[in-house]
Amino acid sequence: PSSVLRPPSSVDAIAAADVTQILRMMGPRVLGLGAVQVNFIVNTRIASQMQTGAVSALDTAFAIMILPLAAIAQSIGTALFPEISKHAARGDKAAFAQAITKALNVTLALSTPAALGLAMLGQPLIRILFERGAFTAQSTQYVAAALAWFALGLIGHAALELIARAFYALKDSTRPAVLSVLSMVLNVALSLFLSRQFAAWGWLPFGGLALAMSLSTLIEVVVLFVLLTRRTPEIMLGPTVMALVKSLIATAAMGLAIWGWQRLVGDGDWATVGALVIAAVVYFGAAALLKLEAIQMLRELVLRRLGR
Repeated sequence: PSSVLRPPSSVDAIAAADVTQILRMMGPRVLGLGAVQVNFIVNTRIASQMQTGAVSALDTAFAIMILPLAAIAQSIGTALFPEISKHAARGDKAAFAQAITKALNVTLALSTPAALGLAMLGQPLIRILFERGAFTAQSTQYVAAALAWFALGLIGHAALELIARAFYALKDSTRPAVLSVLSMVLNVALSLFLSRQFAAWGWLPFGGLALAMSLSTLIEVVVLFVLLTRRTPEIMLGPTVMALVKSLIATAAMGLAIWGWQRLVGDGDWATVGALVIAAVVYFGAAALLKLEAIQMLRELVLRRLGR
């Protein structure tokens, strides 16, 4: 048919260009994901040479940390990524910077108290959820120890999810991939060093593996954010720093409330449930007093999603 022999139309050319661009961006993205898997395999290998239960403790602790990470970073990223991508596609750098700042501030406002909550309430929550049958009190202790060190990196993991998406919206998957590989190398080096140091200090050595992952992720996200601000100077550092400071103050108030509650009533099952309620009330109350704008942004985002 003559239609088969016709020259490519402009639509065909655009479609071919889109496919080429997708394939070009997929390579670095696959490389970055591969680095994460290699990272996990190396940590598992190192943990397998430690005491019995080290591997399962790391796996369980990381799985617990993934729950708030998915609820915070992935939900916010999914909700706001279309807006971020729209501004990036239009070349509206001011609107793009504003959308990134808004999303990052909300992410920090939620991940900061979640990190402290996991560290302080991890052990009683693990006992309530898992301690039965083959999962003993020692298992609870192991998982809680790993979770506390993983929790230090929750802010980094959450922010990384968002900042990497910002680079993808700018059609740049190379920088996140390169940083991911470098972070993997750093994590391996820190894992070997910190696991030995933890053992020398008489601590559970697999805690050093969790801390290594947290530190390498935090360093990765800071470097990636600096690169993003250099590429998009419209992104102002001041609002994000102020939001983080206010969130840390509110989180400190929450931590004091949890500490006081545990000293008063202990860490039994119902006391832990009460601690969760008190933590939420104190944090959001303190955030409101500090006029943390990210909380208002979060409220608007939730109402928008519910309305839709």
